[in-house]
Amino acid sequence: MNIQSNAMLAQTSISMFGQSKKDKNESNKYAQSHSTTTDSVKVIKTLFDKNDIAEIKCHATMARNAHAKYTLPWNDQGQRLLPCSVFARYQAEMSEYKSNFDFAVSQFIDKYDAILYRNKQRLNGLYNESDYPSAEEINHRFKMKTSVIPMPRTDDFRVNELNDADIASIKKGYEIELQDKLKDTQKDILNRLLEAITHMRDILKDQDKVFHASSADKIRELIDLAPKLNVMNDPDIASTISNLTVLAHWRPEDVKRARTEKSVRNNMAQCCDQSVELIMDNLGGYAG
Repeated sequence: MNIQSNAMLAQTSISMFGQSKKDKNESNKYAQSHSTTTDSVKVIKTLFDKNDIAEIKCHATMARNAHAKYTLPWNDQGQRLLPCSVFARYQAEMSEYKSNFDFAVSQFIDKYDAILYRNKQRLNGLYNESDYPSAEEINHRFKMKTSVIPMPRTDDFRVNELNDADIASIKKGYEIELQDKLKDTQKDILNRLLEAITHMRDILKDQDKVFHASSADKIRELIDLAPKLNVMNDPDIASTISNLTVLAHWRPEDVKRARTEKSVRNNMAQCCDQSVELIMDNLGGYAG
């Protein structure tokens, strides 16, 4: 199956203005007062109160989570594999988070003078006006950008001054690397399921722990998404996911009963155990 027809490469970058800054003068003073060297201690001050940029950070975190949710690992340059089957959902959510992020930044800028005044009172003698950029400059420090590009094809590889043998060798190396990366993407699908189900199983087995419906909701969401992430339509992955659907079909009333009825809780834990074993067996096929 041609991966170039089933997936793209997506990358999200989010830049934030740093909240913390080393105060060199205070660091030196502190070192002198304790008769130690200046490189032994650091006085770090927070430029803003945590509530000042909490909204911006919240939308940034949600965007990163959504990016990770709909994509699969690919390379060390920040690009991740985005299946075409979830492209519309990915674009819609990322657009919403970017819009919310930009709005939160605009509100921060609108209140920037008042924010600086509050932090001047908070930091008192540690406040240094030069630590803070102008409102216009700091506006450019908060950025969110998402890009999606087609998967490269080996038959598009063109380089001057290389002979056919060298080009063939490079293409072969790329194909081998491609297969290794695809194996990693398949493992990632199974590992996501394994982590969520193992977490819920461990909670269910510990009678002292509170079982929340959100744990079951997360598994249900993963089982619904997993087939769409199976970009190569791997039959073993598809079969594993299909056998896990019993977890997705737990009724809300059963989940609620598991909080108080030991027998229901134990049955659900046993079901999780069987699912964990199934996923582990399938993961064994991707070893090496």
